Amino acid sequence: ALGFRFATRLPNASNESGLGRDTTDFTAAFLLGKTVRSIRFVGNIGFLILEDPAEPATQDDLLVYGLSLARALAEGFEVVGDVHGRANFAETVAVGAEDRGVLRLGARYTRGSVRVDGAFQIGLTPRDPDFGFTTGLTWVVDAFRVP
Repeated sequence: ALGFRFATRLPNASNESGLGRDTTDFTAAFLLGKTVRSIRFVGNIGFLILEDPAEPATQDDLLVYGLSLARALAEGFEVVGDVHGRANFAETVAVGAEDRGVLRLGARYTRGSVRVDGAFQIGLTPRDPDFGFTTGLTWVVDAFRVP
């Protein structure tokens, strides 16, 4: 599977209020997914343009990336892992445009329309949490069927 993702964040809240950055940011990424036997690979790479709220008419250009693997071990049970983040190669970096990255390793179990997952996560930069745990519950509902 191939794809291209565009996203824009609009300035809905002011920087002074502490609720937003008061900037317009833009992301574009190339997406790729491939299944080989019982392993699913998904990756993305692209760029992120962040306006600097402290310096008008300046921006930071970052590389965004992600890679995930899912390996089926038994019916409905998979081990999963992913790494994702962003890298800023500029010499001077604005606040909020620093490098970020997280590595996650976990498992998920699917039965019928319900999926439960959990993972241990490790931060890859000094700005990310050292470690943590994440869990999720997904319930797929068929809202309608196309004839």
